[in-house]
Amino acid sequence: MGKYAMWLGHWQPRFNAFTTQVEVVLHGSFDADESAVRGPNEAVRAGLKELEGYETAVAVKDAGWGPGAVAHEALTYAHAAAVVRGCSFPLSPSLSAKRLQQLLPFVGGFTARIIHQLLTTGSCEQLECFRANQPVRNSQGQLRPGTAGGAARAAFIVGGGRRSTAVHDVDYLVGHEADDSLLAGLVGKLYAHMVAAGRVVPEEEGFCRVQRGRMPGYKEKARMDVLLGRFDSNHQMDHYDHLWCIHISPAGRRRRWDLMFIPASFWPMAVVGWSGSKQYLRFMRQHAGNCGMNLNSHYLMRAVNLKQGATKTAAALPPAAAAAAAAQPKLPTEEAVAAGGGSSSSSDVFDAAVAAGHGGAASALDAAAGKEAGQGVSTTSSNILGTFSDSCDRARLAALVESGLGSSRRILQEQHLFELLGLPFLQPNQRNC
Repeated sequence: MGKYAMWLGHWQPRFNAFTTQVEVVLHGSFDADESAVRGPNEAVRAGLKELEGYETAVAVKDAGWGPGAVAHEALTYAHAAAVVRGCSFPLSPSLSAKRLQQLLPFVGGFTARIIHQLLTTGSCEQLECFRANQPVRNSQGQLRPGTAGGAARAAFIVGGGRRSTAVHDVDYLVGHEADDSLLAGLVGKLYAHMVAAGRVVPEEEGFCRVQRGRMPGYKEKARMDVLLGRFDSNHQMDHYDHLWCIHISPAGRRRRWDLMFIPASFWPMAVVGWSGSKQYLRFMRQHAGNCGMNLNSHYLMRAVNLKQGATKTAAALPPAAAAAAAAQPKLPTEEAVAAGGGSSSSSDVFDAAVAAGHGGAASALDAAAGKEAGQGVSTTSSNILGTFSDSCDRARLAALVESGLGSSRRILQEQHLFELLGLPFLQPNQRNC
């Protein structure tokens, strides 16, 4: 990964152990003001973001498009736009496409040629075709079916009627540092008060969504998903109580407001989830996945295979540290729930070891359930995840590392989450991919 040292602008010996490009990228900075002084970088990024928008628009019409679908071409441009903003040096037309591909993470030959065209002419063939509602060509020079009308579709999506005449979004996180009971029923009360005051468009008259009470059920679902290897990216940030509405100012101006009601123990996770750009969070979650963890705006969870004879893996280390961790002593077949607790004002990470076979899974999960409920460790036959079928792959029953009350690893603030993932802490403006 040392070939990306010029992109990063600094290099340390420990970086030589990086095994993925995403590790390199997450050690960079994505501050828009810093990038703006680096010659044409921001102009190139703007072109790539425009391409991302067109690709997202045409993908909506593709067969099979639905919740969870990924517009892969759009993702390619999103990655490229991010690394152009994070590049530590000014890009130059004198850099060939081949050299750009060598210097920039996540940039392949086709995207490198587009970046080179943007640097030399200010535009590229793909942009001109999309802007003219013409089909674009793929990396083999062939016309891509379904890509005509890109500009028209993009305009419809951006300016469509979902948000009516409201312009721009404002996101608010609402919480109390010590008393979660103050949030009980608050979303409904606030909605009723703001409607009565004429400050919110009512549900029956326009866009408005009031949600409450979905967090408890989500926690159990998330645990099972981690254990079985199912990760649902569609619900990364959609389980807190929330009020999504059109706010009306005293002057009559309409603006989309999203208010999220966050329990204190989840505050650091939520702040990271709402303060980073979408692409930065993609990088962060990809890195967590490479570390064997699942990260979203509610929890950090990890499944660890603890079959007899398995070696201890890095519970919260980046891939570069995994080899060293693997050399540590082997875990026993069963391991007690980690000691330690948390306070109601912290977001914690919890280890509950689970053994494969011989009833170990039920015992450890029951112990986790008892600990979470504030009880002593128990080994009863029922557990919070329900009954596992005989067809369930016992090798995947695992230890959970999760943020939440009653855990042994405490996440009190955003910085702790970054430390847990082996990443440098960045301010929100530095996460703006």
